[in-house]
Amino acid sequence: TQTSTVTAGTYSVEVEDANGCLGTSVSVVVVENPLPIVFLGNDTIICDDATLDIDAGSFASYTWNTGSDEATITVDEAGTYIVEVTDENGCTATDDIVVDLTVCIGIDEIGETYRIEVYPNPANDLLNVNYNIKANISELAVVDMFGRVLIQSTIDSNSQQFDVSSLNTGVYFVKIQWSGKTEIIKFIKQ
Repeated sequence: TQTSTVTAGTYSVEVEDANGCLGTSVSVVVVENPLPIVFLGNDTIICDDATLDIDAGSFASYTWNTGSDEATITVDEAGTYIVEVTDENGCTATDDIVVDLTVCIGIDEIGETYRIEVYPNPANDLLNVNYNIKANISELAVVDMFGRVLIQSTIDSNSQQFDVSSLNTGVYFVKIQWSGKTEIIKFIKQ
């Protein structure tokens, strides 16, 4: 018995026995199957009272570090979730996603005389901001974690609606400035 490691291609084998007789096998085609591609998504943050469905895609089998063998798992805890998938050819691949939790509150109080509501939180497409600030508001904007203004609002009433559909998934802030005061309220874009 002799074993050879080969790459993809077509092969035939010629053998000679102890008596000098030759034999040739039929052609054998060796196919190298591509590895499966699994992508669980970018690392993400969810609200501490929310769940996240993590879908590994369509494969022959799944092995999650949670013990599940399903294509999709639902998580509600922070952690690193790892899946190994196996395709119909027996080829395997792995991917992981880190899920963090944050406390999500849709209403912030400022002292006893001001009230600011930011909802829904988390937001998908539209974010509403209601406030009862009687002073002149000098700025109302959606900013990123570096304070860069992403969406600026004109202030014409005590209720504003921001279209956040073009923002990437992540953590953002509503910034309100009035009478020398600044309030920053965190929200999650899903």
